[in-house]
Amino acid sequence: MPTEWRQDGFEFVIRTNEPRFEPPHVHVIKAGEEVKISLGSDDEPPKIVGIWMRDKDATKALGIVAEKQAYFLGVWRGRHG
Repeated sequence: MPTEWRQDGFEFVIRTNEPRFEPPHVHVIKAGEEVKISLGSDDEPPKIVGIWMRDKDATKALGIVAEKQAYFLGVWRGRHG
C-alpha cells in the first residue's frame, strides 16, 4: 500500500489491489483514522465517500485532495487505466 503523498500528518494512499471498475479514489490516513475520498474527474471536484475520521480532519484532507486532484488522478490512471 504505497503512500503517494504526505502532508500535515496525513498519508494519502492509492491502493494497487483495488478493482479497476471502482471510481478513482484515495484513502487518507491520520493517527489510525481514515477517510475515503472520491477523486472526481476533470469536470467534477473530489468528495468524501466514506469517513472513519474526525470531521475536522476529514475536511482538511478533502481540501488537500482538491488542491492535488490532478496529481492523484494521474497516479490513479497510471495504475488502474
